[in-house]
Amino acid sequence: MPKPHRTIERLALSLGLLSTLGMMLYASHGQISPAAIGFMLWASLPFILIYKLVSRRLQMDRDTAITKPAAINAIIMTLSTSGIYYSAIFRSQSATTAMIFLCWPVWLAVGTPVIFGLLLKIFRYAPQTASTHN
Repeated sequence: MPKPHRTIERLALSLGLLSTLGMMLYASHGQISPAAIGFMLWASLPFILIYKLVSRRLQMDRDTAITKPAAINAIIMTLSTSGIYYSAIFRSQSATTAMIFLCWPVWLAVGTPVIFGLLLKIFRYAPQTASTHN
């Protein structure tokens, strides 16, 4: 049975992926063209990559201490992506915001593993409290 944090991570990544695909479908006005499919795949790639990264790390380390940082990372990733795409699609009047659809997946693919690494350091190397020494 998966750990609760692993379940939260999977749920957050799934919600992020589905909301991204939904917003991409909305942005393409419901028309499924090769370009729309390409953008959907491009936008989905970071969610798949971070899931694979965490799964691989769990297989290699067998350390379930990474599930909490992975869950937090997935939540940050999902909320930021939903917010960015929502503002680009529904709030922007500028044509230059279309660059978000090209640049944001790159940021997620590069930045999310960095944030995950920082979260690992924060959770693994946090100082122990006096109550844990008793």
